[in-house]
Amino acid sequence: MALHERLQDVFRDVFNNPGLVVDGTTTSADIPEWDSLQHVTLLFRIEDEFGVEFLGDEAASLGNVGELESLLTQKGCG
Repeated sequence: MALHERLQDVFRDVFNNPGLVVDGTTTSADIPEWDSLQHVTLLFRIEDEFGVEFLGDEAASLGNVGELESLLTQKGCG
């Protein structure tokens, strides 16, 4: 399964929305349920799914799903 598909599955699971579609421009403002608690949950689930660890402010500096995908690619995922 491709990186984007795996990431989208994580988003669908975390936000309990099987029809959720994310793309490179998706931000927290695009998903009403994406609050600070869901953000932390999302990051933990991504770390578990991809076997990575976000260091320092890596995840805090991300502006959209595309930047998240780029970071995951840099970490050897996908």
